[in-house]
Amino acid sequence: MAATVLIVEDEAGLGALLTDVLQTAGFNVVLTTSGRAEERVRDFEPAAIVTDFMMPGMNGAEVVDNIRRVLKDTAPPVVLVTGMDNAEELAATVGATAYLRKPFDMDDFVHIVQRAVNQR
Repeated sequence: MAATVLIVEDEAGLGALLTDVLQTAGFNVVLTTSGRAEERVRDFEPAAIVTDFMMPGMNGAEVVDNIRRVLKDTAPPVVLVTGMDNAEELAATVGATAYLRKPFDMDDFVHIVQRAVNQR
């Protein structure tokens, strides 16, 4: 059975691209916005979460905090994607397993997501 990955992304085009890339790599993918991430993580129990940092309404740190508050010790690993220069610092703030700075190579993206899923 394929692992499910939750993608939290406000840019529709990038969200669709990341979804296609991961589906092609054999993952089940659920794409959502920051406002619905907590609900979606309950519904689909993803093996990993990919989240943008800068989003309207709630940033990636707030999304991850909300998910961890609800799921506690069962919260999945997080991969942070951001266009910000301080990506490594933001990933540490979020408690992300890994991070990618936009723009990034899609093969690297798949590899990093696979590693996160395997940590579960």
